[in-house]
Amino acid sequence: ASIVAVKVADSAGDALFSDITLAVNWCTSNASRYNISVISISLGGGSYNSACDSDYASLSSEINTAWNNNVSVVIASGNSGYTTNMTAPACINKSISVSSTTKADAISSFSNRNALTDLFAPGSSIVSTKSTGSTETRSGTSMAAPHVSGVVALMQQYKETVEGRNLSSSEVNTTLATNGTAIEDSSGSGKIFVRLDAKKAVTAGDTLFPQIENPNTTATTIFIYSNITFIANVTDVNRESIWIESNWSGARVNYTLTNRVGDQYNYSLHNDSFTAGQVFHWRIHANDSNNNENMTSWFTITVLTGAPRITLHNLANLSNTNNLTVTFNFTGIEDTG
Repeated sequence: ASIVAVKVADSAGDALFSDITLAVNWCTSNASRYNISVISISLGGGSYNSACDSDYASLSSEINTAWNNNVSVVIASGNSGYTTNMTAPACINKSISVSSTTKADAISSFSNRNALTDLFAPGSSIVSTKSTGSTETRSGTSMAAPHVSGVVALMQQYKETVEGRNLSSSEVNTTLATNGTAIEDSSGSGKIFVRLDAKKAVTAGDTLFPQIENPNTTATTIFIYSNITFIANVTDVNRESIWIESNWSGARVNYTLTNRVGDQYNYSLHNDSFTAGQVFHWRIHANDSNNNENMTSWFTITVLTGAPRITLHNLANLSNTNNLTVTFNFTGIEDTG
């Protein structure tokens, strides 16, 4: 991912809402050219306990336009420690307003939050780069908001890579809100919020099933003295478990395959696990960390003795004769057919 910096503040750090409005407009207008999927805003002013769209109609309109073009607008909620208010423009409806947590998953004492808060993210004692070089430690919702912006960028990049499409703004918001960790604010606003979980949010976008290729055994003809190794190649960016389902023990049982090399998974079955003449079935399953599961069709194995089948036609019942020459008639058939 790349960062496109759009200047809206002067050397003192002050910004006009008209300049913020123009900056949001520029980002949306140039979203295709620069592959902009999220706008991160770490500034604000005023104090609002409800949506403030009517007070900032032009900016609200631009944020709505960004939303409609699948460009998320992530905004810090402010650092006054309010439990019922937040600053503008985080109070605009279509923005993603972000408050701050500590490394212990407690709400940062300075963090603004209220019913408009969409998400919490780490914002206390965050190590970041500084303009003069090297790094420094800072705290604030201005540190929390970029965590969310970065995850949104990863979500969009992942969706584009695996499915060739972008997430809608609604999909982004729903995914973030339903794949985080609950944070209770019992001593402040009395509400339960959601703290960002980067891994869950990114993997939640995975709707593709693992691909299982070339399921086979090491030998096409199985004899009673043979060990059997089951092999399958499984590909998925979030693959989690690969297993074989079979009834060689009587009931259907699952056995975990081991990753040998690359995308190949194996399971070896010793020859004391089956008997001559036994017929059993097997198939391969695979799932990923988002519970997408795939499976092969059923395969059948017949266990052979490995020796010819001999049928004696005479002498019947091994009876004795007084002839000097005894002739035995029999047929021999390979048990492979």
